[in-house]
Amino acid sequence: KKTDETADTKTDKKAEKGTDAEETGEDASETEENREKIAVLLPDEQNWTRDAKELEVQFEEDGYDPILLYADNDSSKQVSQIQQMAAEEVSAMVIAPVDPYGLADVLADVKDAEIEIPVISYDDLIMNTDGIKYYVTFGGRQVGQMIAKQIIDSEELDKVQEAKESKTIEFFMGSLDDTQALFFYNGLMEKLQPYLDDGTLVCKSGQITFEETGILRWSMDEAQSRAEDILDGEAPDIICTGFDGAAEGAVNALQNNGLTPGENWPMITGVGCDADAVRNIAESEIACSVFMDRRVLADQAEDMVNVY
Repeated sequence: KKTDETADTKTDKKAEKGTDAEETGEDASETEENREKIAVLLPDEQNWTRDAKELEVQFEEDGYDPILLYADNDSSKQVSQIQQMAAEEVSAMVIAPVDPYGLADVLADVKDAEIEIPVISYDDLIMNTDGIKYYVTFGGRQVGQMIAKQIIDSEELDKVQEAKESKTIEFFMGSLDDTQALFFYNGLMEKLQPYLDDGTLVCKSGQITFEETGILRWSMDEAQSRAEDILDGEAPDIICTGFDGAAEGAVNALQNNGLTPGENWPMITGVGCDADAVRNIAESEIACSVFMDRRVLADQAEDMVNVY
């Protein structure tokens, strides 16, 4: 949530811009043309529309000129876009990387340019580079802890533990190349590992590590395929996922095997609260998800540009 002090600072900034325009005799059109350009580079349009709209609104409200670019999930295209924005000498770049490990070279060039452009890593941390100024994201570890607590409470694992009984669980984590997915996994396991260690939770597939359970590029189809392979028509008590698409993939796999909610249906967790997941929760197909307000993330990214 924005503090009153930050809000006042932004109000003062807008007022200063208006005063400057009045003193120099600029008209509205000239002021519009001279707005500082902020490049917003996102992996694709389909999955990032909400972020794009929020970032666009935040920057426009503060008098910037946002330039929205989508890379169509092509890392080389995103590299080219960064080079293009550097050549245009934009005032800042906000980048959600297609490949967190694929931008080190181009960002080194941006940093070494005559006019250094501040780069903000958005949502996912750009790796192997000192070419970023700030990183804005949600607390993946905390989200993992929240999901674990929900599982522990809903499935009454402490009572199961005391009775020396067990429940079965399978894991479908986020993308293997995403640092946030790893943070989520670590937070989740901080809470669930004791129950796995003493046999209160049993993973029949034996696939528990992040490397074994991660779904590359957050693919719902890959999650569904993996669910069909390891579940083999038998539902565990719990299916813990790191994103809503994996939860939906698990739902599809179970339904394709003839299962319906209410009949040996597992507790399925998601993350993200996208529209389909909310509908699935209403229909008792998914037990829960975590809502992360993209407006807050966009707002903090815009604050970082102001601070710099």
